[in-house]
Amino acid sequence: MIILAVDTAGPICAACLYNGELGQAIATVSKNIGRGHAEHLPSVVSDVLDQAGLSFEQITHIAATTGPGSFAGIRVGISYCRALALALEIPSTGVSRLQAMAYGVSSETGKNTLALLDARRGQVYLSATDPTGAILIEPRAATYQDAQLIVATGKYVICGNGILPIKELDVSGLSELDVAHENAFPNIQTVARLAVNQLKCDQVLALRPQYLRQADAKPNENFALSRA
Repeated sequence: MIILAVDTAGPICAACLYNGELGQAIATVSKNIGRGHAEHLPSVVSDVLDQAGLSFEQITHIAATTGPGSFAGIRVGISYCRALALALEIPSTGVSRLQAMAYGVSSETGKNTLALLDARRGQVYLSATDPTGAILIEPRAATYQDAQLIVATGKYVICGNGILPIKELDVSGLSELDVAHENAFPNIQTVARLAVNQLKCDQVLALRPQYLRQADAKPNENFALSRA
């Protein structure tokens, strides 16, 4: 099993070729580009193939992060991977960005981990996993106050930049938070590893965007034309 994993849901444009049988990465390319994933993703994938000395035809599976994150970035990664899977006639799976973040920490620490991403407008995106990657809290949007209540239970190691606005609230009793890191993106090798686990356990997720809340942009109904 040679899986190509792609992450374009955040500021990183990353690709990883991973040997699912050996459980190790073959090659990884990761660039912090901020924006412009559509322009960079093809070259990032080309670079990781060159680094591994492999061709597209040797890829057996493909995975992409489905969000939450950048509206355009998510769509770029999913569209690219859908097209590639169709062209190569290979299986694909989606990976939650939150689940990958939490799993990356929990698999190293052996502790249940809560991933928090700052969604702004008084909200965070959150999800929790155990050390096997099993989901303890399904990915969802929550208010800062609701997230604080979960953090306050002390049941989880915390990761992600969503902890920053939580700390700005009344943090009485939260001074000793077990924070692993405040990065707002998962390691691409963790994305690949989680995708392999999903494929082996037949828990494939569709390559569909996981925004977790309505997009800020709305169609202007005033300019809608009636159908003929």
